[in-house]
Parts: sequence; C-alpha cells; structure tokens
Amino acid sequence: MTSRERFLASMAYEPMDRAPLWDEGIRDDVRERWAIEGLSASDSLADHFTYDGREEVGFDLMPRPEPSPAPDHAALLRHLRTLYEPTDDRLGDDWDARAAGWNDRDYVLGIRVWRGLVQPLGVGNFRTLEPAFLSFYDDPEGVAALMSAITDCNVAMCGRAVRGFTPDYAVFDEPIAGAYGPVVSPDLFRRFCLPHYARLVETLKARGVRWFLVRSYGNPLDLLPVWLDAGINMLWCVEGVSSGVDCVALRREYGRDLRLIGGIDQNLLVGDGEAMEAEFDRVVAPLVADGGYIPLSDGRIRSNVPWPAYRTYREELARHVG
Repeated sequence: MTSRERFLASMAYEPMDRAPLWDEGIRDDVRERWAIEGLSASDSLADHFTYDGREEVGFDLMPRPEPSPAPDHAALLRHLRTLYEPTDDRLGDDWDARAAGWNDRDYVLGIRVWRGLVQPLGVGNFRTLEPAFLSFYDDPEGVAALMSAITDCNVAMCGRAVRGFTPDYAVFDEPIAGAYGPVVSPDLFRRFCLPHYARLVETLKARGVRWFLVRSYGNPLDLLPVWLDAGINMLWCVEGVSSGVDCVALRREYGRDLRLIGGIDQNLLVGDGEAMEAEFDRVVAPLVADGGYIPLSDGRIRSNVPWPAYRTYREELARHVG
C-alpha cells in the first residue's frame, strides 16, 4: 500500500498492510547530539527507519498586514476584523503549480484551516493574555464578530485552495490547554468556536474531505465533546501523556468515532527499556489492532533522548504496527 492508501484505510477501519508510521520532526539540537553518538550528519533518518510520506500545507491564517497598536482591546478586536480578507496572495505564488502535483500523490496530505481561539485575539505574550481573556466577558460581541470574520476568510480561502485536489485531512490547530486542562471552559468554547468549526467542517466535507484533526497540547479533553459535536473525528494531543491524556481510555470512552495520533510517553524513551516495552504492549498493540490509530511519541523528540534510545523506539514502532 502507499502511504496515502494506508492512512485512508486506517482512518476508515479498513484492512491495511500495517498501521501508518509518521515522523515527529527532529530539531537541530537533537541531531547535534546524535551526531556525537554515532548518527552521521549526512544520514537521513529515512535511511534507518520506515516513515510514511506526509505533508501539511495551508494558506496564510494570520491577520494581514500585521495589526497596528490600538488604544484598548476592544479597539484591537475591531481593527483585527478588517485584516482577514480572502485574497489569493494568502496562497503563495506557487500554489497552483503545487496543487497540480497534489492531485496525483501517493503520500498523505493535510491542510491547515484554523489557528486557534486565543491567538487570533491578539495574544502574543503573557501581557496580552489577560485582556484577551477578559474580552470574552467585557466584549463578547467583539470576540464573536472577529471569529466570524476569521471564519468567513478561512471558508473562502478553503474554496480557493482546494481546487483540483482533495486533502486527506484538515487541521484545526488549537493550542489552548496546559497540563491541568484547557484555559477556557467548554461552555465558552462552545459559544465562541463550535459554529465556526462546524462551518469549516461542512465546507470541506462538500469538497470531499473526510477526516478532521484537532492538534492540541497538554490536556484539552474537557473540550473534546464540543469538538466532536462540530464534526472533528481525529485527535492529536502533543505532550498529552504527561498531562493525563490516555489514548486507551479515550478509545474506551469514545469508541471508533475518534481516531487518535500519538499516545506514547516520550519520557519512556530516556528511561527503562522494559517500561517502554510495557507501554507499547499496553497502548500501541491494542490500538493498532483496533485501527484508527497512528502510534507516535507524544511530542517532538527532545535533546535528552539518546540516539540508541530513539533507535530502539522506532524499532519497537515498526515491530508493533503489523
């Protein structure tokens, strides 16, 4: 099977030769350590391990141009509403040429369509976090109007972007949680975000997209029922295991309605080899057997992971996927 065929079969719980094997993205500081430990700087990791082909693309989701200073947060929200115009230059000069190649591909292709609830409210640091959160209560109409303007832009851009090809999945990036849960309540998220998620899902469904992924961080699980109501059917919690996210428990609670990515505690890569093997047996083996699961470390590999430990981890992955 090709990488794309394998992914689509896995998400649909159909027969496949093995589960997908994705990569985590390796930072330069990690490669520098591994070079000392025996991995040649000229070596590609694909020379050593199996990875399925995958690419994520997207149009510019940012306000354009960069917002200018405003006298207060309400004025900032009003200003931001004017900076989301669906123009072709959000796609990039080479989009049409690249899209022509995406129509006939054997790798997995995702498209990013949402950058979160909080960041578009003007959050760039801790100083800007408080007024953004207060705006949910002090200026709810302003927040709602901005979310609508962003969604209008993103829906129009989806129509322009998805011409002549169908992405395999759509990505809703939602960096909204820490180790102890999301920073907004489910009721607030349902009020300000659910209609916009649902509108984007329906827009892309009409263009043939079947799989809709929320990629979040920490423990966002209080928001999961809202995401499911919006049509989300895939979840990828980065650094979620150490925050209490258990993929086995999620499958038990939500069944096959929710496809899962990740779930392997990265801390086990630097610990006892027996502990990592036990976690593979507990998490990876049953979920791979059930389908709708892509086993992966729950975050980008950190520089405390030795090259031999990463090698063992990838070998264990290959052994468990079938």
